[in-house]
Amino acid sequence: MSFKNSVVKTTAEKYTFDAYSPKRVSFFIITKNRAEYLARALEGAKKFIGPQDELIVIDGDSVDHTGEVAARYRDLIDVFISEPDTCGQEAQNKAILLARGKFLKPLMDDDIYHPEGVKQAIKALEAHPEIDLLICGGTKERNGVITEYCVPPGVNYGKSVEDVFRYKGAAEVGWFFRRDALVRSAMLFPESPNADNGFVLEFIKKGMVVKFCRLNTFHHFIYDHSMVVINSKGHLADSRRLVKEYCSPWFYLKYRLRNLDRELPFLARPWKIFKKSWDFVRHGSAETGKLRQPVLWDGGFS
Repeated sequence: MSFKNSVVKTTAEKYTFDAYSPKRVSFFIITKNRAEYLARALEGAKKFIGPQDELIVIDGDSVDHTGEVAARYRDLIDVFISEPDTCGQEAQNKAILLARGKFLKPLMDDDIYHPEGVKQAIKALEAHPEIDLLICGGTKERNGVITEYCVPPGVNYGKSVEDVFRYKGAAEVGWFFRRDALVRSAMLFPESPNADNGFVLEFIKKGMVVKFCRLNTFHHFIYDHSMVVINSKGHLADSRRLVKEYCSPWFYLKYRLRNLDRELPFLARPWKIFKKSWDFVRHGSAETGKLRQPVLWDGGFS
């Protein structure tokens, strides 16, 4: 029996999926008409993409100078595709289907990634083969205000689908996952305004192992052109749908109450005051969302 162009080295590996993964990590970026952002993202990626990795760039048929930027970084980019997409999820799925790495790491074209945090996250996946999806923390910035995204210790994150909504969502910007987990779960990215959370919810529901690692891996900018801002109503409605579909009725009720100010803007100010007061009672802090314990970037699992 022969295998043309086989990468298999030993009989023991012959029939395993990972044996046909010639790369360690497949990093991928989707972009469209954001040449300046892409150039910054590629420059940053040079600091953590090694010779054992690959970089895939999926461009939605840009009309700016995205092609010229990609050409400047031809030594870094392994695959560059430029053609129309129906949505961002289609572009992401193209990257996944092209990937040859054992691990997959999406990169946002307008975010900053911390090289040391990225490297530590990959080591964590290598050291823990039982983990299918590793979600790491970071910072988010909107109009100059920076908040930290980190799940506290002792949570056992990923045991329940409700964890996704208890801890500010599960944004793709912090993901690191195994390619073979997509095979075992029979999953690709769903098309929806809140596809990130939808993907993780279904992943947990199907029994995949999802963990949160307390590593500071990214700085995420929320711009006026960010989809969560442009389509805020659609994002909120899709979040309600997901909570109702995946979580308990009691959790759904609490979620609706917690986001009442977003659904009824005229209540925004009094609701904000109430939440600050309630947070003070619960956590000894007047700042909503602030936990009593400080954020830990210690590389442990929450």
